[in-house]
Formats: sequence, structure tokens, C-alpha cells
Amino acid sequence: MPDAPVCRYGRNMAIRITITQKILLLILASVLLLCLAASVLVEGLLIPIRVVGASMAEAFLGPHYRVACPQCRYRFAVDATLLPPSQKIGCPNCGNRNIDLENASVQLGERLLVDRWTYRFRDPERWEPVLFRSADPPLDYCLKRVVGLPHEKVQIVAGDVWINGQCVKKDWSTLWPMAILIHDASFDAPNRDIPPRWRPVTQVDRWEQREHGFRFSRNPSTEASEGTG
Repeated sequence: MPDAPVCRYGRNMAIRITITQKILLLILASVLLLCLAASVLVEGLLIPIRVVGASMAEAFLGPHYRVACPQCRYRFAVDATLLPPSQKIGCPNCGNRNIDLENASVQLGERLLVDRWTYRFRDPERWEPVLFRSADPPLDYCLKRVVGLPHEKVQIVAGDVWINGQCVKKDWSTLWPMAILIHDASFDAPNRDIPPRWRPVTQVDRWEQREHGFRFSRNPSTEASEGTG
């Protein structure tokens, strides 16, 4: 008995559909690759900028003087865009207010490389520094830190940030990179005519000044009560 004829129409159609799909996917991938390459070539992955203002100091410094206090030897930066008329500035560590800037040279603002692709895949998060174009005034770029997110009501109450009626507190991992040193007790001014910036409020205060800092002394009566309890 002769073999029955085999219908090859369906198989040939399936092969043609598979080849067509592969060609379409190849064309689509090529278009996407060309668009990506054009975007990278025209816009770039990173934007080189130089900080020109002082609004983000100490995290990002604009034009500044690098000064060493002659009294306590503490080194710090001073904004070079807004200077006092006398050209005299004060040390933020020991309080010496007779530092001369006439012989100091201006340091240019810090140079940064800004990643412009991260926010194509996610939204900015609170406390992140971001770079954006300003419309009013029409500046090239603005470097700021995110505080409020869309549809939030932001308030500053007694120095704290409130979002939608609730005080926002930073955890340690967020606070540490943003912290600004306001005093270093290891830099002590030998000139005793300058009163120390940090000192006990009263004579009976339990803070004891040491050579390089302070130590809090617990109340003896409290320790005795805790020991007997």
C-alpha cells in the first residue's frame, strides 16, 4: 500500500512566521540600539559641572578660600562669593575673629560628574542631591537636595522638616553623610583671651572639660540610688 501524501503547507507557514518574527525583532533591536547610541553621543552619560555657589556647602563647595586659623590651627573653607567688607573672618572652631584674607588665594568650585541616567529608571528619593535645569531664573543647572516629593506639603518648624504634618527624622545612614562638623576639641586655641565656644552653663553643671573635649559626670546621688535598687 503506497504511503499517504504529506502536507507541508502548515510547516512551511510556521517556518516563514518564525523567520519574520526574528527579522522584526532584529530590526527593533537595531532601532533601539541606534537611539541609545545617538542619545549617548549627543547628551552623554555624565555631565561635567563646576559648583559656582555656596548653597550646598559643606557637601559641595563653590569658589572658596581655604583658611587655617592662626590660633587653633583648624582648617576650614570660606565662601569667596560673599565676603565681609573688612576682609576679616572668624574661625568657626575657636571663635577667633581676626583672620585676614588679603593674602589668601581663591580656590575654584569643586568639579563634579553628574550621572544623568539613574533617574531614567527610578524617581529621586528624599535627601538625595540632584541636578536640574532652573526656569526662573533661567540658569543652566541647579544643584539642590530633595526634601519634598510630589503631592507633599513641606514645612520648616523650629529647624525641623515636617512632611504632611509629621516631623521627618533621618536615620543614621542618612544623617552621617549630611552631618557638618561644628567643633573639633582637638584644635584648642592657646590664646586664653578667646573664651571657649563650648563651656558649662552653670558652675554646678555636670559637664567636665578635658584636654581634648568634655566628659559628662553622672549625678552621684543617682548612681547610689541605682546601685541600691
